[in-house]
Amino acid sequence: MINKIDLFNIDNNLDIYKDKLKNILDNNIKNFSNLISNNKINDKDWYLSLPFSRNTLISKLYQKFCCILLLKSILNNKNSIQEIKVGTNSEKFIIENYITDKIFIKVEEKNSVLFNIKKKIIIFIYFLNEIIVKLLQVIICKFTKIHAKKINLDNFILIDTYAIPNFYTKDRYFDSILDYNTDNEKIFFLPTIAYTKIIDFYKVYKEFRKSKKNYLLKEDYIKFIDIIKSCFFIFRVRKLIIKDFIFDGIDFSKLISDEINLLNGDDIAIEGWLNFYFFKRLKNENVKIIKLIDWWENQSTDKGMNMGVKKFFPNTPTLGYLGYVPRHLELQLLPTKLECEYNMIPEKISVIGKGVVNKIKYLNNELNVITAPAFRYNYLWEIKKDFNKSIKKILVAFPILYEDTIELLNHVKDLIKYNFENKYEFLFKLHPTMDDNIIKKQISSYLNYNFFLTKKNIKDLLIEADLVISSKSIVCLEALSLGIPTLVFEKLNTINFNPIPSEIEKILWKVFNNSDELYKHIVYFEKRDNNKIISDIKLANQIKETYFEKINQQNVEKFIK
Repeated sequence: MINKIDLFNIDNNLDIYKDKLKNILDNNIKNFSNLISNNKINDKDWYLSLPFSRNTLISKLYQKFCCILLLKSILNNKNSIQEIKVGTNSEKFIIENYITDKIFIKVEEKNSVLFNIKKKIIIFIYFLNEIIVKLLQVIICKFTKIHAKKINLDNFILIDTYAIPNFYTKDRYFDSILDYNTDNEKIFFLPTIAYTKIIDFYKVYKEFRKSKKNYLLKEDYIKFIDIIKSCFFIFRVRKLIIKDFIFDGIDFSKLISDEINLLNGDDIAIEGWLNFYFFKRLKNENVKIIKLIDWWENQSTDKGMNMGVKKFFPNTPTLGYLGYVPRHLELQLLPTKLECEYNMIPEKISVIGKGVVNKIKYLNNELNVITAPAFRYNYLWEIKKDFNKSIKKILVAFPILYEDTIELLNHVKDLIKYNFENKYEFLFKLHPTMDDNIIKKQISSYLNYNFFLTKKNIKDLLIEADLVISSKSIVCLEALSLGIPTLVFEKLNTINFNPIPSEIEKILWKVFNNSDELYKHIVYFEKRDNNKIISDIKLANQIKETYFEKINQQNVEKFIK
């Protein structure tokens, strides 16, 4: 019998409770969302905060919420727990308020005066950094105005997008949309620059100015006072009164307050406020926006943008475009009724496949969700793939986070214990936002095992690949839609953002937790016969039809106009 529990690191000593935690995670989405949204703190800073966003990709709040529910369930079953290890004093306070047994609670958090002063200094430095970077963006942007072409802002369509390295004016989000539209002069892209060094700002803005496409740059309109107000979110949000967040007899207020005091997501909220002020400034230009198309992930940036449009351009229709298939437990993509009531959500939300519609409506069946072209994935309909019975080339597509990339890489490297020299060729593809030096050092001593870093695009790599290994990436679903066997890495101790919808049976894909399972699954797919391959291709075509709407003239014009 286990008498100690490390509550938020389940893999340390709680194998017997992992399935129970998974069940709690899967079945408390509505409870958690109601807890967050039903407490109507009448403050826009709250609506742009990390806890309100329920963004499980950058927040552990939902995981902690479920771990505390797990603990209550364990104690209710009269388990002989004598010691509970938690991370913070707030977690200790919450637990002490509902347990009756005498249990020692060990806290990892440092709580000295010096430590608290250090935290305040870090917050202030973060604040200064945000102001300096945003101000420099505006100044540098204005310096590039000498390269600006004359634009006509009379009755135009505005498309929100992101600009990242290698994809500043080469569109990664609405690929080929202009090829199917007959009036491109009316379309303006609104870029948010991300993952870019200050030293590269001038080059990026100059590229926007000289592009044949039309760009409307936020930095041409926002004022210094807008930057100050937006950045002061960092201090305002920490003064919010957080109370009465109660579920199942447990008051989670201190847990939510702790989340607010982290710096995770503050940059996203600041960008949300800048979006809000941008539309305020744009209103002063007396322009008419025919339609706003928001690259929509229901983050604070989107909320700020939609609140701004509704306030300053109330007659402008808004359309959210979710350009990928949601991962499992991406709670931020499930809008609540409160978010709709307070104009944080576009009037319509478009998704890239009919299989996604009901997922988005999980918490609010009244949402207007429609299908739209899968711009980024239209190449899936163009590929004619040849299948070999044997597996030779294995594509390893890494996720966006560094720690996930390294962990996945280590499991692949561990495969060398099976002595497969020269049997497989491993092609490592980094996420576009990641520095390739991270991998170069890691695989430099593994070239004898055919480990190679590649910069080829995903389309070409999927044409070559006989099998795909990945984690959290929609590349997994892309591969399945082409009939490529796919192995998905899942961590044991955290929320698993499985990119493959649960409706798709584990016929053409498998989950692994370690290198032994990984190798076992590779061998399994190597043993497929021709009849199995033909059957898998039929399944792949069904997946493509369900999750990737084909692009054509008619549905693009409907989407835009």
